[in-house]
Amino acid sequence: MYTLFVLGELLDNPLSGYQLRDILGYVIGTRVKVSWGNIYPLLDKLSTSGDITLTAVADENTHPQKLATITEQGIQHFRELMSAPIKPGKNEELEYVFKLDNLHHVSTDQAIGVLTNFIDYQKEIQAVAEHAITSINGNEHIQPTDQFTSSSLNRYRVGQAVAAIAWAQALQKELAAGVLTKLRSKESL
Repeated sequence: MYTLFVLGELLDNPLSGYQLRDILGYVIGTRVKVSWGNIYPLLDKLSTSGDITLTAVADENTHPQKLATITEQGIQHFRELMSAPIKPGKNEELEYVFKLDNLHHVSTDQAIGVLTNFIDYQKEIQAVAEHAITSINGNEHIQPTDQFTSSSLNRYRVGQAVAAIAWAQALQKELAAGVLTKLRSKESL
C-alpha cells in the first residue's frame, strides 16, 4: 500500500527512510502514526525487486543512513500503480491520498482521470450517508436521541463528501487550464 507513496516521493529526490517517514506524516496527517516497521521493510523489498537502489551515506551529524533512489524499473512500477484502479476496501481512502499526492508525476489527462475516480468515490460516500439519514430518521426501533446523533454524524459525512467533490472539481479545472504545465516549465529553468 505504501509502495506508491515511496516511489512517487523518490521521483522527486533520493531520500532516506527518515525523510520518507517525515514526508508520509505530512501526507497522511500527524494523527496517523507511521512505524518504522512500515518503511524499512518496504525499502528492502523495493531494493530486492529492483525498483530502487539503497546507498549507504555517512554524515558526521547523524548515524549511518541509506539513501533510496528510484530506478527505471521503479518508474515503470510507479506508472502501473498510478494507472491501476483502486480496489474498494479499508485502505481505499489512503490509496486515493497517495494518488492525489502524485498527480504532478502524471499527464494532465491521467491526473484529471484520477480526480474523476475520486469524485465518484466521494459520491458513493455521499449517497451511503444520505441513505443512512433517511433510514435512521423515523425508524421506530431507534431511540430519538440515537436518531439525532446518528443522523448528525451522517450529515457530517455528506458535508465532507460535498467539500471533497468541490475541491476535486476545482482542481480538475486548474489542471485543464494547464497549471501543472506552467509549473513544470518553471521547474526546468
